[in-house]
Amino acid sequence: MKVHPSSAEQSTEFPAPKGFPGLLRKFLAALLVSTALCTLLLTYAIAPSHALGSMGLTLVVGIVFAAVLIVALAHSYRIRLGEVEQLSRDLALRTAEIQAISDDLNTAQAITHIGSWVYDLATDKITMSAETRRIFGIPEDCHGTRDGYAKRVHPDDLPALLQDWESALTGEPLFNEHRIRIDNTERWICQRAQVEFEFGRSPDGTPHGKPVRCLGTVQDITALKRAEVELRIAATAFESQEGMLVTDAEMTVLRVNAAFTRVTGYRAEDIVGQTPRCLKSGRHDAAFYAAMWERIGSAGSWQGEIWNRRKGGEVYPEWLTITAVKNDRGVVTHYVGTLADITQRKTAEDEIKHLAFYDPLTRLPNRRLLLDRLQQAMASSARSGRQGAIMFLDLDNFKELNDSHGHDKGDLLLQHVAQRLSICIREGDTVSRFGGDEFVIMLVDLSTLAEETATQAEIIGQKILETLNQPYDLGGHLYRCTASIGIALFSNHQFTSFELIKHADLAMYDAKATGRNAVRFFTPGMQFPLTACREKS
Repeated sequence: MKVHPSSAEQSTEFPAPKGFPGLLRKFLAALLVSTALCTLLLTYAIAPSHALGSMGLTLVVGIVFAAVLIVALAHSYRIRLGEVEQLSRDLALRTAEIQAISDDLNTAQAITHIGSWVYDLATDKITMSAETRRIFGIPEDCHGTRDGYAKRVHPDDLPALLQDWESALTGEPLFNEHRIRIDNTERWICQRAQVEFEFGRSPDGTPHGKPVRCLGTVQDITALKRAEVELRIAATAFESQEGMLVTDAEMTVLRVNAAFTRVTGYRAEDIVGQTPRCLKSGRHDAAFYAAMWERIGSAGSWQGEIWNRRKGGEVYPEWLTITAVKNDRGVVTHYVGTLADITQRKTAEDEIKHLAFYDPLTRLPNRRLLLDRLQQAMASSARSGRQGAIMFLDLDNFKELNDSHGHDKGDLLLQHVAQRLSICIREGDTVSRFGGDEFVIMLVDLSTLAEETATQAEIIGQKILETLNQPYDLGGHLYRCTASIGIALFSNHQFTSFELIKHADLAMYDAKATGRNAVRFFTPGMQFPLTACREKS
């Protein structure tokens, strides 16, 4: 589109001088009088005297007729001159209107970043609007050609563009997106165009005649293409293995992905339009959520472990990340939540923790957990004044079972013993496997008096012996087993945990020395027998 000159330049008029019609009339009147006088003089000079009367009358009539004709012509001229002046004013007005429309069109193209162009097939000349020249970086006084434009198009996109152009020459609308080089930079361009034909088109759009020119629009869509790539990446990321949901600023769910449905059981139609409150498990109090949202408000995001509820009612652990999305003014517009079901991880963590503190064969606390609990029990005893007891239990003749029937039978016996010991103690007491066929039982919150504490511990010890003396079914093999128990009492951090266990161990060896299947209390002066020292060394 060519840029038109301003309306001020196009509105110049060419009116006749204001006094011109009057001067013309005066001139014509003077000419008429002069002609009449000249005619009379000539007549008197050459005509006979008897003919002067009739000729004078004829002359006067002619002069009058000429005067009337001259006046009529002058009046007609004045009317035509007024019409010309009006046409001049109308032309100036129409020119100004066209210029205003052209300016508005150029402004609209600059705002929308969509330029226009016209291609003349006869001259191979492309006339471009100001916006088109801006997009392509072309000076105002330059025109383009079809081949010149084709040289700028990316080689991978040129075949499709040429094919669309051939289709346009048959009457089809042209639409093509391609890459071009502009100032050593690759840009994406969208072209839309329509070819005009020599004899126009039928009502059904069929072209007639040869193609004459092509009118089209051009738009730089580089930013749009980049946004499309980012959207594809975001869409792929959204459908990742982690559950995701998007809410508005009021926490109304707008969208969830397939992984969210797999984790929570809620389909999109179940939760879109709702709030995530339906996921709450009830395990967290108001203070937990208040701290979470305070963190989101200050840092823009929060992540941590949380317990939520599936659609079916199952409570499960998940790792949740909430991120606030803000606009250019810093106002929150959306929230994006990413969640992962960590049930398996929690199970694995619990298993690792169990392996660290529990015996894998009997599932009883191991030596490490026993020592930790013993430290706590001793501290509690010092505060409350209530005494406790440590029982060191060893199965009698266990080695013979392993040697004669195999270790699988020995392991099965250990499992049975662990089960029976667990039912012999009170809640709060601890049964642990110390190693091999040795078990340590910790009794807490017994009496404040030493004698009563010893009596309570002995009663429990005898109960354990009676329970363990019952026959065992070791995979079809009936087996009987006895045990020897040593007991050491504790209170007020009088001894360390290791010393207490050593005292109970000494008492257990004393029980074995007196014939096994017995309970003995530690007394000062006890020593390990020589065979036991050799075994422990």
